[in-house]
Amino acid sequence: MQVTETMAEGLKRGFKVVVPAGDIGSRISSRLEEVSREARLPGFRPGKVPMKVVKQRYGQSVLSDVLQGTVEESTTKLLSERNLKPALTPKVEVKAFAEGRDLEYDVSLEVLPEIGPVDFASLEIERVTAEPAEGEVDKALRRLADDNRRWKPAAADRVIEKGDLLMVDYTGAVAGNAFDGSNGSDVRVEIGAPDVLAGFADPLIGHKVGECVEATITLPANFADKTAAGKEATFKTTIKQVHEPHAITVDDEFAKTLGFDGLTPMREALKDQMRKDLARMSRTHMKRLLFDQLAERHVFATPEGLVEQEFAAIWRQVEQAKTQGGLDAEDAKKSDDELKADYRKIAERRVRLGLLLSDVGRQHQVTVSAEEINRAVMDEARRYPGEERKVIEFYRSNPQARIGLQAPIIEEKVVDHIVGKARLKERSVPAAELIALAQAGDAAGDAAPGQEHDHDHEHAQHDHDHDHDHDHDHGDHHHNH
Repeated sequence: MQVTETMAEGLKRGFKVVVPAGDIGSRISSRLEEVSREARLPGFRPGKVPMKVVKQRYGQSVLSDVLQGTVEESTTKLLSERNLKPALTPKVEVKAFAEGRDLEYDVSLEVLPEIGPVDFASLEIERVTAEPAEGEVDKALRRLADDNRRWKPAAADRVIEKGDLLMVDYTGAVAGNAFDGSNGSDVRVEIGAPDVLAGFADPLIGHKVGECVEATITLPANFADKTAAGKEATFKTTIKQVHEPHAITVDDEFAKTLGFDGLTPMREALKDQMRKDLARMSRTHMKRLLFDQLAERHVFATPEGLVEQEFAAIWRQVEQAKTQGGLDAEDAKKSDDELKADYRKIAERRVRLGLLLSDVGRQHQVTVSAEEINRAVMDEARRYPGEERKVIEFYRSNPQARIGLQAPIIEEKVVDHIVGKARLKERSVPAAELIALAQAGDAAGDAAPGQEHDHDHEHAQHDHDHDHDHDHDHGDHHHNH
């Protein structure tokens, strides 16, 4: 074949490939002979179908097979001979192809960048650790009791207090006009609950069953109905029922209702879970510091295709958050152009760090064993009680999905490898300080390079989707090529 380079700009490469007509003809003849031996047509003995008939019946299909096979083979040869490592599958555009003519096609691709060595010893990493304080365990037990509290009807003449559970009907309007979510019947409202629209429930305090309360509040900027978001809305709320919480004593009997042998085992289980949560926050914080240093020290060109792919995944989540009113206050103030600029920077950073971590993994032969993959499959299965067999079968029958489980495992191994060679400082802090550090990192957005992307694995054979939610402490995607 003849190869002419048509582009070499940055990471982009372009080639014109010509495969001679003689080579194409030989391939077509060879494939037709194979088809002739295999063809089963009425009126002809096996293997005795005339070539003219074979061409009439299968000629177009053979041409298609030859085209695909020749392009794949010659493109693979081109990449191998020129030692090119594509970031994504090369794009091919066929310019000319017909029996008796040369095959001409163009190949365009982006190659992986050259990544310099990482000086692990120069990295300074801090690992912040914390133990749950007894007071925090007590608070957690109280919250657990509150989450499992029961309700009893309040006295008919008692005024509403914070913590009461109401049944209400309401109507609302913005400048006299209804909006999505502006009315409801028999709606449960817990006074003081964090998920209640700010300002909606507080005006009901001090009133009684049967009263209608009118109040004006400002709807949040991320309100689901964008036509009403950020505007003043007037609500008329009729109080139909009032229930007060039935106090729960945190004792052995309460623990037994939740499946524990007593209060002490429940307390220890809760404390152990808090330790695990703090350990996860500690690792998240450590990885964030590591990724920040790597991103600052290693700047190299990133393939536009990978960045665009990553940005598209991020933007889908942003648009979903906009639709559901889930954008944070800062993002809600920005235009789409501003948001796209911000998130494209994050996408570029993630791709760059992902390539860097993958390169470190390759250089130091970080691999994932079949046992580790099986453990990951079982971990996923445990997240879906009652459907474990479906999840396991999904991964057993989808090798690509199993491969997808490798990336986070390799990432953790690479992080451990780097941390093991870096200068590591340990610092013990109160649990509240570690929690604050984790929350500050989450608020920083791209300070935590990892993104919990949702892998929507469609279990078609079971009509079941598994949404693999990731928490924002994972590192960047690994782009394994």
